[in-house]
Amino acid sequence: MAGLPGVGKSSIARRLAAELNICLLELDRIEKPLLEHISGDTLGWAGYDLLTVVAEDHLALGHGVILDCVTWIRPLRIRWSQLAATHHAVFRPIEVICSDEDLHRSRLQQRPRPAGWTGDPPWVPVEESRRLYESWDMPRLELDSVNALDDLVRAATEYVSA
Repeated sequence: MAGLPGVGKSSIARRLAAELNICLLELDRIEKPLLEHISGDTLGWAGYDLLTVVAEDHLALGHGVILDCVTWIRPLRIRWSQLAATHHAVFRPIEVICSDEDLHRSRLQQRPRPAGWTGDPPWVPVEESRRLYESWDMPRLELDSVNALDDLVRAATEYVSA
């Protein structure tokens, strides 16, 4: 489950995981306790590495896995595709977009922030992510989160189950 922050990935991923009764691994949840002890700059790729290790453990047991994170670079996508193939699993990437910039900004503004937050407005890191985000060159399902959540989950379920 890939896409810029705030496009609706996690909402779809949670519903999809419940619908299919498979493991959901969210990068934000994995990184949150780590970021209480170290800076984001120090954390670097460690969150993605942890996500990958846990996903591999589940795949080795024959369990399906949803990885919920930006997945913004091609090498990471290839790595996960190869990981799935190693465990005879099907890699079915889903990219979530939000074609309505005003809606996207609104969603980001509504996200809870820690008490006393003095950092950048939520749109600033999204613009940075957009600048670094590499376009996809492999098959995937693209979902536009301006559509109803039920419709998005239905489309994702059909795609993953095919």
